[in-house]
Amino acid sequence: DFRLAELDALLTMAGLEPGPSSSVYSTEDYSPISPYLVAEFPSEEAAVAVCDRAILIKSMIKIWADGASYKEASSRVRQLPADFVSPHLAEALSWSVTVDAFGLSLSLEHQEQSRRHFSHLAFKGPVRCRGARGKGPAPDRHFWCIEEHCPDSKTGLVPAGSAPRRVYFGLELAKSSARGLVHKYDLKKR
Repeated sequence: DFRLAELDALLTMAGLEPGPSSSVYSTEDYSPISPYLVAEFPSEEAAVAVCDRAILIKSMIKIWADGASYKEASSRVRQLPADFVSPHLAEALSWSVTVDAFGLSLSLEHQEQSRRHFSHLAFKGPVRCRGARGKGPAPDRHFWCIEEHCPDSKTGLVPAGSAPRRVYFGLELAKSSARGLVHKYDLKKR
């Protein structure tokens, strides 16, 4: 697993503290079976700079709120100051909300139900969802609702119908531009 090694190298390049003593992430929060790692960067610019050079990091999402349930996460989003939220909801900005969970397929019905928990956000701009396979223009503001589930310790699979351990809602700050290299240099495809 090279994910932490890559992150540490990128943190060093960005002038930030890498490794177990890092102020950006905790190794206690890291799980080799989860694609998610909660990190705390000193600025959005630092997070974007790290993501821009990353291959194994898919994207950086600024967590607006989290909770043990959708209700709790939604309640925390409601408590955010208007001057923090409103610039992202402007009429000139297109938006989308993606609902995701690792190791578990979510039905379209479940995804729509999950989005409704955040319907109190008064998006004024047009909805812009990407077409098939991510083609088409990206929205100006791409929000994520991520369910974190506990996989079975023996099989590594998430039991069907399990409730999320944690729900995160956030705004995508950056998407890795080099992510496609993972597939290009995959040894199985050479």
